Amino acid sequence: MGDDLAQALERRSVRVRQVAIATAAALLAVMARHASPDLNVTAVAGAAAVLTFAVALAVAHRDVRERSIDARTVASRRRVRVVVHSLERLARLAERGPCEHRHTRPPRSVVELAPDAAAIREVAALLREHPHPPTGAVVACDRFVSHCWNATLAGYDHEQLRRELGRVRFALKGSF
Repeated sequence: MGDDLAQALERRSVRVRQVAIATAAALLAVMARHASPDLNVTAVAGAAAVLTFAVALAVAHRDVRERSIDARTVASRRRVRVVVHSLERLARLAERGPCEHRHTRPPRSVVELAPDAAAIREVAALLREHPHPPTGAVVACDRFVSHCWNATLAGYDHEQLRRELGRVRFALKGSF
């Protein structure tokens, strides 16, 4: 985790320098626009570069925030409630997904979790009953829900999701 954080911090510092250099170049092009009509194109390109680097900086800043979360800190009660609700909803939709209309049916990856609905509810109950749930466990549960909904896009199959559920349950039981 420390290496990932160091790399994310380095990327963020590079993005800050890129934004500063692009902003300076764009300002210089805007101030020198009267010298040549060709500099209008340069000013627009400079503004586009500033915008691109600013978006890259925002992404790099988000990466730093994600990697700097201390997994041992206690998660907020509100965050725990949201994740518990998501887990319970996932279990409910896994069980009754095939009965839904085709347009409202959850993805196949969720429907395939029907045999594991009890285990998903168990994880939700463990999380709800935990006196001081660690942030890492809450993030793992949230990531599991996300992986279930996006399994087709991410290339996960049913067995990978079941193993992930087992890891989440193990992490939660170990944190009591």
